[in-house]
Amino acid sequence: MLFAGSHVAVFLGQLVVNYELLYYPVKLFPEFESSILYEYLLLPIMSVYYYYQTSSSNSTIFRMLWVALFISGILTVFEVVLEKNTNLIQYIYWHGYYSLISIFLFLLAIRFLIVQIMKMGEKKREAEEKL
Repeated sequence: MLFAGSHVAVFLGQLVVNYELLYYPVKLFPEFESSILYEYLLLPIMSVYYYYQTSSSNSTIFRMLWVALFISGILTVFEVVLEKNTNLIQYIYWHGYYSLISIFLFLLAIRFLIVQIMKMGEKKREAEEKL
């Protein structure tokens, strides 16, 4: 589950950097143009956390949207504070609300992907049990 989130996050992060919407002046690994820690670690972990927070059978659509908005808001506030007070990230043609919307949609998309993967695994296991 974590790997699906990181692959999507890295792909989208590279797009944003390649289109020069934002820039990472200080890089942990200079070979990468995007933020490796954020895209390989923080965002995928938060997407798995989001999935587990909303995976119960009594989770409503409202709860799924609210939790996604809450997590997106926390990550966005953290990012905006870093952008304003450090040299770790620099917005060029980017705004905090772009981050809020993109993280929100990312969390929903990864949750949908995880649900689909889980369903495929269930079907495969059921088919193997019938044999």
